[in-house]
Amino acid sequence: AAVFCFLASFSQAWGLASWLALLPCIALLQTESKGAKFIVWFSVFVATVAVYFYHFRLLKAAGSPLFFFSHPLRSAGFFVILLGTPFCQSGADISIPLAFSAGGVTLLALAACVVMLRSYHLKEVTTPWLSVALFGLFFAAMVTAGRGNGGFDAAVQSRYATGTIFVAIAVIQLGRLVCVHKGRKVYLFLLGALWSLLIVGSMAAISAAHYSKQELSHAKLFIEVLRYMDAATDSAKESVLYPLYPTEGTGNIRTSAELLNQTGFLYLASNIIFVDQPSPDYGLLESADESGDLSHLRRRKDQVTISGWATLPGSRGLPKMVLISYGDQKTFITGAVVGWVDRPDMAVLRHDPRLFHSGWTVTFPARFLPPGDGILKAWVYDSAEKKFVRLPSWDGEKRFKVETP
Repeated sequence: AAVFCFLASFSQAWGLASWLALLPCIALLQTESKGAKFIVWFSVFVATVAVYFYHFRLLKAAGSPLFFFSHPLRSAGFFVILLGTPFCQSGADISIPLAFSAGGVTLLALAACVVMLRSYHLKEVTTPWLSVALFGLFFAAMVTAGRGNGGFDAAVQSRYATGTIFVAIAVIQLGRLVCVHKGRKVYLFLLGALWSLLIVGSMAAISAAHYSKQELSHAKLFIEVLRYMDAATDSAKESVLYPLYPTEGTGNIRTSAELLNQTGFLYLASNIIFVDQPSPDYGLLESADESGDLSHLRRRKDQVTISGWATLPGSRGLPKMVLISYGDQKTFITGAVVGWVDRPDMAVLRHDPRLFHSGWTVTFPARFLPPGDGILKAWVYDSAEKKFVRLPSWDGEKRFKVETP
């Protein structure tokens, strides 16, 4: 067991919790050398922790672990939500209160099981499940210490369900023993409630996964033109690259992409020509709408929506994307995937059924634009000919003016 605990300790940080979680099982040993084995176990654990933290480096994005102690009530809420995360994978507005309720029920049920089974004679049956529960609790405590400052939204991330699900599993198994030992019918009610939450959470997770897959499939297309995307937008949630590294404020995707390009696992376009003469053969920029007034955009509040249609000349089908820039900039602030807006009018007008899916649209915040006046431009990426071709604008150039507060 110590070998596996040692390996787990250097696989993930929460692997260290396995040493403490197994202490009840070590204490259960009925041998003459029980005390010596306990001392050896604890000594190896301390040595493993020392080696681990000797090489440990705290990420800046993780924040200070002292948040755990300076905000005890908020940390306690984060801890309880973590325990309910396996049952509540849906939108944050729904997940957080449900996860808090499910986590509270799970924690209370665990405490009730431990109290009711304290006189149970088959300790060798209950103790392993107690260790399983302790592992999940220690995992939740470590996540709370390291990520509690990220807010309750961070607690309902699906990756944390991997560790906290062990608490729920232990509760179900210990509850089964309580039902056998005490004949408590309330166990069946709690089990049914947990299963109901699990089913609802799974259904919501399937929907969320479908949406996430669509976002990722769109975002990965823009990796090819990464070198031409404005780096100033990388850390924004509205960035086209955000789904690939969904941690607002970092924008670390560029470093990874360049390394993959150097090793031949990824292709990043370079030396692309800009054709600034608008060509109607490639499509049209039709509208530029806004939440306010395009000539009086509020940089911190307004959003801009641009739409149109795009194609490739010579019966070459549809382009992958349309990219948006302003003024004379040779970098793009955002982009749109071609083919996700139906345009039956263009298919009829041009007698080409492929144009039925030639539409595109994109919405971005006004803060992506610089203060002052400017002109919005849309470009088709022609990957075969390695060029960006500017689209003509319907009803004149799309001028904007961003006002600073």
